[in-house]
Amino acid sequence: MALSQIDVITAAQMARAVYNKPADWSVYSEADTTWLAIEGSDCGLDWRRNLEFLLSSDDQHLGFKNYSTRLMAEMLASGVYFSRAKHLIVTGHSLGGAVATIIAAALQDQIPRLDLVTFGSPRPGGRKFRQRLRVPHKRFVHGNDVVPQLPLPAFGFRHTAPAEHLVVPGDRLIDGVKDHAMDGYLLALLYA
Repeated sequence: MALSQIDVITAAQMARAVYNKPADWSVYSEADTTWLAIEGSDCGLDWRRNLEFLLSSDDQHLGFKNYSTRLMAEMLASGVYFSRAKHLIVTGHSLGGAVATIIAAALQDQIPRLDLVTFGSPRPGGRKFRQRLRVPHKRFVHGNDVVPQLPLPAFGFRHTAPAEHLVVPGDRLIDGVKDHAMDGYLLALLYA
């Protein structure tokens, strides 16, 4: 089942709104679909996690993997349960996108209808991790966002899906940091 444009926009809204939540994750459910959003970098500890790319575990970025394990434990302790009968869409922006990818890989054998939607995600792991991930993945890159270029492939990191580029009319090459903002992703999707 392909994701609808409404599903993708809801994922983008969730990826943006999670920054204003007390936890680093947020769950939203409707009749037959649940969205899980993972927050991107917003504090010094998150930026340290981003820099742990020289180490890997099970062919995954060590910082991203450790963070995903912590968040899944928090969700379990909070009583979050993902029904096998519902469609689960896991989403995240930036660090949250990479962590969402690792969480989707961890859930892929438990949830039959699972999709992944990421925005400006860095590379979460290597070739073996990419081969293990069987979840349909929409990976968006807005304009000249620089974060999806990290960590460099020279360190063995790969994306798990081809990029779907969100074109920004009149975009300049020198605004790759500005293009990383989640607001820009959401606006580009709404006005595409």
